[in-house]
Amino acid sequence: MDSDKLTVTDVFGTPVELEYGTFKWFDARKGYGFIVPDKGGRDVFVHFEQIALAGLGQRKLDGQRILFHLNLKPGKNFATHLKLP
Repeated sequence: MDSDKLTVTDVFGTPVELEYGTFKWFDARKGYGFIVPDKGGRDVFVHFEQIALAGLGQRKLDGQRILFHLNLKPGKNFATHLKLP
């Protein structure tokens, strides 16, 4: 396993690969923000729904280290399965 990744199991028992990054910013009023992945590349969009599912809604997230699953869709990458390291 890469030292910059972690594999966890989701609620359905499916392995999900997480990677490390840092919140660039998150605006609760707008309901979204971005994560800078440690591996480089484009910033990753994160929606408030994922923040809430992870129980992170009451935290200041700017600059916070985070583990996340990178979902790839044409034209847009987005984060799910957020977890504090």
